[in-house]
Amino acid sequence: QDLFDNEAIKRVELLCIDAKTFISANEKCYDLIVIDIFEGRKVPAFVTDDDFLQKCRQSLNSGGKVVFNYIVDDINSWNVIREKFKKIFPQNNILKLGLNQIIIATALQTEYVILFYSSFARAFFRELISIFHP
Repeated sequence: QDLFDNEAIKRVELLCIDAKTFISANEKCYDLIVIDIFEGRKVPAFVTDDDFLQKCRQSLNSGGKVVFNYIVDDINSWNVIREKFKKIFPQNNILKLGLNQIIIATALQTEYVILFYSSFARAFFRELISIFHP
């Protein structure tokens, strides 16, 4: 079965644009934002800046979710980023997939957007959709 045959996925807006520019200008709110941005195996610095994360939070509907994929190559950096993320998204869980740490957080403030689709595995993406549409 093709990934895009799913009814829920038909409401997903896939955007392939500069994430920093998009999120800074965005005025729309979403139920789901997926942040999966890498330069090689590194997450660009702007992705973990307070301003970017705050703007992502402001771009969520009440109860909306943000899914943030991060490759841990330095545990100290990961701990700093995790604490920063917790301050902005206090309600969160972490899914560990090898070096990848995926934070799934809820905004306490219905439409979907996947802003930065790059390397999510098909199976993970299907699982993510099933969380929101069992």
